Amino acid sequence: MQHLKYLEQEISYLEEEVGLQDQYISQIEGYLGKDRGLMAAYGAQFDEYGNISNYDEMFAANFAKYANAEDSTNWENFKKALSKYEETMDLW
Repeated sequence: MQHLKYLEQEISYLEEEVGLQDQYISQIEGYLGKDRGLMAAYGAQFDEYGNISNYDEMFAANFAKYANAEDSTNWENFKKALSKYEETMDLW
């Protein structure tokens, strides 16, 4: 009987772990949705896996548009948005 009790306890712990993993995935999906929306505003296009499919072109276009401007705020915002997107993708 003791063995059965331990198995039931292990099942309970595993079910709790699955629930926590589901929460984590939901959070990351929410972050990815926001990050992709922001990157789309900068001209990003995405493949079926959610990766930026036109990375080089998007980066070059934003570099040309913002990097040499007198006000570097837009360039810094672009770099921050891109970095945040990449960090979130690493979590996924």
